[in-house]
Amino acid sequence: MAGNSILVINAAGAETRVALVENNTIHEYYLERKREKGIVGNIYKGRVVRVLPGMQAAFVDIGLDKAAFLYVGDVYGDPEFSEEFELTEGEHRVEVPEVPTEQEAEAEEARAQAVSSQPPAVAAAPLEGEAVTPAPTPSPVPEGEPQAPLDAAPIAEGGIDAPPAPLSPIPLTQEIGMAAVPTPPPLPVPPVADAGPTEPLPAEAGAAAVAEVPAPVPVAEPAPEAAPVADRLQAPREKADAREARADREPKEGKGGERRRDREERGRRDGRDREAREGRERGNRNGHEREKRSKEPKNIQDLLKEGQEVIVQVAKDPIGTKGARITSHISLPGRHLVFMPTVDHIGISRRIEKDSERRRLREIVDRMRPDGTGFIVRTVAENVEAGKLEADIRFLIQVWNEIIRTKDKVSAPALLHGDLDLILRATRDLFTADVGKLVIDDRDEYERILRFVHEQAPHLESQIEYYRGEEPIFDAYGIEQELKRASQRKVWLKSGGYIIMDQAEALTAIDVNSGRYVGKKNLEETITKINVEAAKEIVYQLRLRNIGGIIIIDFIDMDKPQNRDKVFKALQDALGRDKAKTNVLKISELGLVEMTRKRVRESVTRVMNEPCSYCEGKGHLKSKITITYEIFREIRREAVHFPEPVLVVNCHPEVARILQGSEREELRYLMDRFNKTIQVKPQSGYHQEQFDIYGRQERIDQPRDRERERGRGRDRDRGGRGKSEEPATPPADAAGGEER
Repeated sequence: MAGNSILVINAAGAETRVALVENNTIHEYYLERKREKGIVGNIYKGRVVRVLPGMQAAFVDIGLDKAAFLYVGDVYGDPEFSEEFELTEGEHRVEVPEVPTEQEAEAEEARAQAVSSQPPAVAAAPLEGEAVTPAPTPSPVPEGEPQAPLDAAPIAEGGIDAPPAPLSPIPLTQEIGMAAVPTPPPLPVPPVADAGPTEPLPAEAGAAAVAEVPAPVPVAEPAPEAAPVADRLQAPREKADAREARADREPKEGKGGERRRDREERGRRDGRDREAREGRERGNRNGHEREKRSKEPKNIQDLLKEGQEVIVQVAKDPIGTKGARITSHISLPGRHLVFMPTVDHIGISRRIEKDSERRRLREIVDRMRPDGTGFIVRTVAENVEAGKLEADIRFLIQVWNEIIRTKDKVSAPALLHGDLDLILRATRDLFTADVGKLVIDDRDEYERILRFVHEQAPHLESQIEYYRGEEPIFDAYGIEQELKRASQRKVWLKSGGYIIMDQAEALTAIDVNSGRYVGKKNLEETITKINVEAAKEIVYQLRLRNIGGIIIIDFIDMDKPQNRDKVFKALQDALGRDKAKTNVLKISELGLVEMTRKRVRESVTRVMNEPCSYCEGKGHLKSKITITYEIFREIRREAVHFPEPVLVVNCHPEVARILQGSEREELRYLMDRFNKTIQVKPQSGYHQEQFDIYGRQERIDQPRDRERERGRGRDRDRGGRGKSEEPATPPADAAGGEER
């Protein structure tokens, strides 16, 4: 891929845009507005302000305008949550339960208490030194619990039933095998996005230890009761040898035929799952008990108390009147690794397929990591020498220790650690040895990237380029045109067919059409070719637009099952290059495919667009002729209630043109029937669906607004847009009105 992929950064303007272009197509696209920088990934010291047993959630003050929202599943280890975390190697997800406003939460809590036979037990705020979990003996009040990358990660491995172990700064000494490693400068390293899927996290990685953090330990001071280095090295080696011996005894699958290859791939996955399970068992004599405990549902009132201080990380930015979504699962991604301060686990990216390389990386990390901590090895770490991994581990531990020290110096609510901005985040996560070059159009940001890369990956410095062209950088690399396609409802295929993409609230519907393509042979072959091309383009558009959730694809109907299989295989192959988790059902006889795709980021459509203020997001309006007939019906309904001899109709100019043109005869009929003059007045400021009717003599002779009193002014279906009052100075007849 090197030489064919370019990381293009457009930073000269009010927003920052990043595109990873591979083989002239956009592989990744990110957008961040400089005035609207998000806070996802920031770590805060917060204070619980309210516990809601009915919703199994809590509001936490982290220093923002609105209190942040913390679900119970984000406080203790959820196995599925943990698996998603490891699949994304620390990437923040936005597909999280909807965050309610405080008023909505209060209403929901009241409903929950009403249906409950017994009122929920809300304990008093814990005193200093009191246990956060119900226990006969007091234990330290938890103060925060580090998480694994946002969306997922278990915390303390002992389970919520056990007293939480205190979190303390981690000494960087020879006990973790890194004495001779030079210390990188303290650059901020917050949670990021990128990387391939990895094996599932341990289900038994138990509840979060929201514990009081003691004073920092000096860097040179050895860890208390640290195991001897030889003992720590021997255990993982014995485990690795045992795994290799078992692997050698396993029968090998042949490579002839697709089914055998599928079995071989399943065998590799099963082997990695076994490897993950063995890794989870390392140092765990009571694994089954912990797993059993971790599956038991926990109550929010047993985990958190009002007034309690916690360490949390933002998973979703606040929107409108709703606060941020937060989690107590803390993660610190570096270039090669993701650090989980309180999870005793090692995960290897599933994109690293060679078993020997996976064993090598696992042994290196296991040998160097401090006791009780965890790491996810990212795809970019493949074939990286041990020294660089050591430097990454040392750096991430230093970042965590600095967070702990900051926590002890500040009072809640307070920011403990800020996420990197988009430019440095993209440089760290996307700018790898496989990328031919990085191009940026802002001089200051170019120099900042150079400094960052010099410290993180000096071998890539020569591949950074400052763009000096007159043409906008996204135009020069053909990116702008692709982004325009991503904003269109209809996307044309090269063959002449097209797809229609409609994104609704609950799902995305995609329709495949033959368009201008007529084919050269029979109809079935023509349809199959269009569907295969559409399958590839659909996956590309899903990735480019960042569309997630439920997706329904309506392919053109195919009669032959083998053709449906061919299209389905093309869809699966394209999805295999998508790092987002997907689940696809086979094509039905009607040509429908049902699938789900995990959201990696907010969709481009929702980031760049807003609901139409004219149609109020409906996507359609009542036609002008429909409004014309509604006016006729309103005149029939209300004319008898107006004693005035003149009725005035205010409406949109296009509707007025129909009333005075093609529908003039109906208007004359109504004037004759009710013996009134009807005057039509175009109002350029009116919405197309808006109109109102009033008696003119009433408005001139009577100060009382009887029309408003009767509620007969009509603002059809506009939710109160525009009052049904005549202006203080009625528009002149010459302005477009017509007396009859």
